[in-house]
Amino acid sequence: MFDKGRTNARLSIIAEQCASAALEVARQDYREYMAALKPGQTVEPMGKLKGRAGQERLYASCEEFREKAAAVLAQAEREAGDEMAEAPSAAALAYVQALGARSRVTKTELEAAFRNYGDNWSIYRTLRDIEARQAREGHPAFVTGISSTLDGAMEYVEDAKKAIDRFIDGVRFQEYKDENDLKSRLSFLQMALNGIADGNAFAGIVGGITGGHEGGEPSGDGASQGE
Repeated sequence: MFDKGRTNARLSIIAEQCASAALEVARQDYREYMAALKPGQTVEPMGKLKGRAGQERLYASCEEFREKAAAVLAQAEREAGDEMAEAPSAAALAYVQALGARSRVTKTELEAAFRNYGDNWSIYRTLRDIEARQAREGHPAFVTGISSTLDGAMEYVEDAKKAIDRFIDGVRFQEYKDENDLKSRLSFLQMALNGIADGNAFAGIVGGITGGHEGGEPSGDGASQGE
């Protein structure tokens, strides 16, 4: 069954694992750097990845987590699609068609229809259409406090993918200043995912997660990794 909250939780776990893996790559890279130092060479503090091997490990790790996130979102999209395609019962269809044929429906009748039959996506959308038609005709009977988990489902999947992809890009390109900054970006992502699930605009929020890299090969550019 499609569930934005469950999908968000799974994406958050993947993001946490991605961040932890990146920090471990940074530590290993610094150990390799220290082991390769020759006598008399200046020791640089731990910062951005210093070796090509570390950059390649980080790239591979991030792509692995991107694939995991894509699989989670693909499952959510399938679940939403399956639920949307479910046919309504004959009783529900007949009842809603009868409501739709009337010139005016009361708010009480609409509320009852939503509660009794609104768990089916087709019926839910038909009832919202009746509600909108009545408002246009000057007989508003808005039903609040009732919604469908499928409202904005496909938009949620698309926006959640953008958010997790941008976070992973930020990790891959080492855009965070240190470990604390990475944790802050992780919290920001989780806030953004919750906002997306609630149907809120997220572009401004997600814009703060990364600098907006769009793919590419491992790069030596980046900010410090933190101790």
